[in-house]
Amino acid sequence: MQPSTYSLLTSPLPGPATLKRQPIDFQVTELMGFEPDGSPPHHWYWVQKEGANTEWVAKQFARVLDVSNREVGFSGMKDRHAVTQQWFSTPAALPDELEIEGVEILRRAQHSKKLKRGWHRGNQFQIKLYTEAPVDPEALEALVAQINTSGFANYFGEQRFGRNNLERFHSLKKRDVKKNGILLSSARAWVFNRLLDQRISQGRLAIEAGDRVCLSGSASHFVASVEELDTLHARQKAGDVSLGLSLPGKSSDGSAAMDDECRDIEAKLTSFGVEQGYRPAICRPQALSASVMDNEIELLFSLPSGAYATVLLAHLINLVES
Repeated sequence: MQPSTYSLLTSPLPGPATLKRQPIDFQVTELMGFEPDGSPPHHWYWVQKEGANTEWVAKQFARVLDVSNREVGFSGMKDRHAVTQQWFSTPAALPDELEIEGVEILRRAQHSKKLKRGWHRGNQFQIKLYTEAPVDPEALEALVAQINTSGFANYFGEQRFGRNNLERFHSLKKRDVKKNGILLSSARAWVFNRLLDQRISQGRLAIEAGDRVCLSGSASHFVASVEELDTLHARQKAGDVSLGLSLPGKSSDGSAAMDDECRDIEAKLTSFGVEQGYRPAICRPQALSASVMDNEIELLFSLPSGAYATVLLAHLINLVES
């Protein structure tokens, strides 16, 4: 079951709309939430890249400095088929004149710490879609208003699953776990998507007693009690909290809602020592807006880190990637 076949919270426009005809159609700007403090020893670089993924750029910086790839820091992975801006950090200064195809350093700074994964608070997107026929602007605006008010299903996007990652996970041996973290992440994401699809199809997105509750804008979560439900439902409607669903691992409490395949994945993740986590079932974008001109749609919005723009787009219109 691919993410594109899961239950959605909207009835998207039929489209179809084409995504990523060219990199400039998908622009991403990392939102860090703080500025480098100007202190050594680490060198930070605000980088624009096109036609290259984040890990490839980090490897080029490591090669230039003759250091290990691990010594180059970045917070989030950005798409190759896009124009993106994000921070990198290095242990030493890069040359002033640095030529790497598709990579431009826009700003240099220093910071007292190396940049680590997950430090950014979100990403800002500017996306252009192309449709075969003009869309109904009023219908699109209604969907935009619905998503701004109620959010969208916070599935992991298809890019999280790579090529046959789930099948590769099932054949993974314990001795190879450290080298294959992406397979563990894919398996956890697959289970989460399955659980979310189940709750949506059952009409059970309202928080229930015993559910995990995620605080918006925070990694904090807690268990819902019967006595709190009325208050939690009001907070859920306001976007202050969200139903949290399991990213399975050790101490997992999601087994009761899982089918046999999900339980098998949970058991294997537990045997590998993976800790359980939680992810909000609903994501609310910041300032989603859409403009239509002939057969083109331009979208502007921001998402918290870990949320997928392609999943939001799927709630608006049926997509085809070029």
